[in-house]
Formats: sequence, structure tokens, C-alpha cells
Amino acid sequence: MADIRVRLVSITAHQLIDKQLTLPEGARLSELLEEFVPDQTANLKVGIYGQFIAQPSQRVLQDGDRVELYQPVKRTKINRRK
Repeated sequence: MADIRVRLVSITAHQLIDKQLTLPEGARLSELLEEFVPDQTANLKVGIYGQFIAQPSQRVLQDGDRVELYQPVKRTKINRRK
């Protein structure tokens, strides 16, 4: 079985995560999340190349995937008016 390479990306107000990961072929998105962001998996929104993934346990990762961790938008007075 060969390995695949995926990229894990997330941006918060204080931190940029941009990691290249090597995983075994057949790895699921949920496995990646449990290993690399275990404390956030319950409420985490995630996508691959901008496409939201509702069921990470169903998605098998492919070589070259960019996994994006989505952060909630903070409501401020300025963006509340829009």
C-alpha cells in the first residue's frame, strides 16, 4: 500500500496552520481530524478545496487533497449590519 500526501490548512485570528502530511492510502478524513485536531472534532467544519464535507467519516482522502478547517465568523457591529 502506498502513502498519500495531503495538506492541512486553517487560519484563525492568531495562527496559520499549513502542514504537509503523509498518510497511508485509504485514510479517511475523520482519521486525520482525530489525529491532528482531536479536541475540536465535535464542532469542527471541514472541507476539501472549498467543498464542505458533512460526513468526514465517509470521505477517503486522495493524494494531493487540501483539507481546510473552517472557523466560525465572529459577529461584530460592522459585519452585523451587512
